[in-house]
Order: sequence, then structure tokens, then C-alpha cells
Amino acid sequence: MSKAGFLGETAILSYDANETETIFGQNLTARYHVTDTWLRRNGEWKIVASQAHRYYEDPAIGKIDPKKFGDFIGTYELAPGQTRSITSEGENLFVERKGKKEELNQKGAIVPRNFRSLLPQRRRRPDSVPLRRE
Repeated sequence: MSKAGFLGETAILSYDANETETIFGQNLTARYHVTDTWLRRNGEWKIVASQAHRYYEDPAIGKIDPKKFGDFIGTYELAPGQTRSITSEGENLFVERKGKKEELNQKGAIVPRNFRSLLPQRRRRPDSVPLRRE
């Protein structure tokens, strides 16, 4: 849904934007609501502010390929003395810390919260981005 409003030499545009990108072979999408403020100066429109808020939606659950588990099996050191071991059994992948084993690919939790730091980091976007342009 797009809206535009004008007041004298000021225009405010409000619209939704869709983003699609491929990271490590996985197609990702995100939706944002954007509000732009424009001013007319010397007969030219110039953007003076922009703000974007992301719509948060649960991603589709990915399919697990046990043939790729070998890429993850091993011991990872997160910090001195802080290690996690990754193992696999059949079609299940596990993380172990201090003798406690947790299934990584359990239904509803593709990756436990305490293991997310090992994943490749995607470019992060803040929830709200105020911009100033001239």
C-alpha cells in the first residue's frame, strides 16, 4: 500500500518495499515499510529523511540434507575454554557442551539459540534506519 501527502513544499511518501537476495545458495526475502520525506528547494525535490521498518515474518522451514552434515562435524572453540562439538547420527545433527547433547535439527527449532553464533553471519539490518540525505 502506497500513500503520498503534500503540504506546501513538503512531500511525504509511505510505501512497502520487498527485498530478495541469495546468501550461500539460500533465497531470502524481507518486507519493509518505508517513509520518505522530500522538500522542494530551488525548484528541485530533494529527499531529506527516510525511515524503514521491517515486517517480521517466520521463514519457511528448510529441508535437511544429511549428506551435508560432514561440513559441520567437528569441535568449535567459541572462546578460550568454550567449545562445542558437532556430531551426527543418522538424519540428526547434535551439538554437545560439557556432556550435554542437544539435537540441532529438532522440529520447530532448526538451530538452538545457544548455537547461532556458529552460523555464517548475514548482513544485519537494524529494525529502523533513519537516513539523512542532501
